[in-house]
Amino acid sequence: AEKVAYDVFNVGDTRENYQKKTLVELIQQIIPVQGDVVYVHKDEDPRDYRVSFEKIRRVLGYHVTRRVPDGIREIHHLIRSGFISNPDDPRYRNVP
Repeated sequence: AEKVAYDVFNVGDTRENYQKKTLVELIQQIIPVQGDVVYVHKDEDPRDYRVSFEKIRRVLGYHVTRRVPDGIREIHHLIRSGFISNPDDPRYRNVP
């Protein structure tokens, strides 16, 4: 605990930084979805930068145990199994 007292860490992995288009392609590879993808542009959060995760790796030895494709498969399974009954529920979103 003393290693991290009053310190801030970015949690993640540089290799897991994806563009929207790449995320859509991954989802389409994993989940049999038909339909068109519509990109919506919003100006609320114009940030476009990469975050360094070196500090958390160096100080805490942290590394991710799941990759984005693993998360896509897990969420797909949870929806199909009924565990997540309404994926549009606001509790699953952090952007209004």
